[in-house]
Amino acid sequence: MTETSAPERAPGPAAGTHGPLLRALHLTKTFPVRSRGAFRGGRTAFTAVDDVSFDIAPGETVALVGESGSGKSTTARLVARLMEPSGGTLEFEGRDLSRAKGSELAAYRGEVQVVFQDPFSSLNPRHTAERIITAPLAYQSVCGKEERRERARRLLERVGLEPEHAERRPSQFSGGQAQRIGIARALAVEPRLVVCDEAVSALDVSVQAQVINLLRQLQRESGYSYLFIAHDLAVVRQIADRVLVMKDGVLVEQGTRDEVFGNPRHPYTKTLLAAIPRINPAWERARRRRAREAAGQETTGAAQATGAAQAADAAQAADAARTTGAAQTMGPEGTSGPADTGQKTDTAQKGGVHE
Repeated sequence: MTETSAPERAPGPAAGTHGPLLRALHLTKTFPVRSRGAFRGGRTAFTAVDDVSFDIAPGETVALVGESGSGKSTTARLVARLMEPSGGTLEFEGRDLSRAKGSELAAYRGEVQVVFQDPFSSLNPRHTAERIITAPLAYQSVCGKEERRERARRLLERVGLEPEHAERRPSQFSGGQAQRIGIARALAVEPRLVVCDEAVSALDVSVQAQVINLLRQLQRESGYSYLFIAHDLAVVRQIADRVLVMKDGVLVEQGTRDEVFGNPRHPYTKTLLAAIPRINPAWERARRRRAREAAGQETTGAAQATGAAQAADAAQAADAARTTGAAQTMGPEGTSGPADTGQKTDTAQKGGVHE
């Protein structure tokens, strides 16, 4: 039996990096697993996240990519402190919150919010959009009831919905609209970091583009940082500043978007990039050839039309010139030669007038 070597680890954050918003150092998460078979009743441990280190700067979008089961969503939940890490540290603005409890954890969750993959399963179907959006405000005791209602309507407008949608329930929205409500809920407490856990993977392609554009617009307006979890690298390329590649719970590569997409180093990253759907090269060449031919035909037709118009103008000019010349050489009675007045004048000039 061939022994499988462990994936090569990517280097952690660069030394000397100043002031990250969030920093994960050697983050680890293990789950107990009940063994089966002859030794039933024993327990082993499954490591879902193994010695992961990265940081996120203010206003930065960091994408975490990998296949299903690679540990991306577990990492997202560790960052949001929806589960406690088994090892390592999680620092937010320099404070270690890996084991935070009570009010300290509640304050941290006000700084870090999550947009989940399936909007319908993450929204209470019995609650109105207003109640869903204002739930974090009530939990954090941010403001009074009337102010929460007003803020919910402003947030609906901010994410591209109408204030009157506040009274609707999730079943009355499309998938894209429901995800916008999830985004509004995440932004209600004005967090510094938003964890987007496969936030667009359940949406149609056109709706994906709308949600991504919305996230980028909100980031420009308010300076949010994003941890963007995804398996679709075509989507990641549109939104990420830096990319982390995860395999079997281990970060195997990380770098800027251009570095990872333009010069991938790890074989697994190359495999993921090779899996991005592309147009058949032969079809693309044929399409470009047809476009060139169509453009050439249009150019030829335009040139022919221009030439015909120029020829017609030239013919009209020639006819006008001939007509003008004929008029100048005809006498007053229609006879050829100079007019009588002209003859008399010439005779008088030459020899005088004889009676």
